[in-house]
Amino acid sequence: MPTTQNIDLHTQLQALLEQGDEEAARKFIDDHVNEFSPDAQQKIALALFEEALDEEAAVRAVRDNVQEQGLRAAAILDSGLKNLEDQIKITEIREKLSE
Repeated sequence: MPTTQNIDLHTQLQALLEQGDEEAARKFIDDHVNEFSPDAQQKIALALFEEALDEEAAVRAVRDNVQEQGLRAAAILDSGLKNLEDQIKITEIREKLSE
């Protein structure tokens, strides 16, 4: 059964969330986490863990995208270098033939 203190904590947290002040809500949770019921603490911990997993997945997706673009850019540069080398060889052969 919720205690008056738990109801008050929940009310204060809910007010911060309704204001859209996520930073203040996080600070409130950090400052008062030990005052919540064990069940609420477990739910808070799970929510923070899930959020961290989502953030990690987003970071990995960005990293993978950057790596993929880097590999494509390297392949394009490698192809351009090969074409340039081929053009240099052709120019050198033409110069020798015209001597």
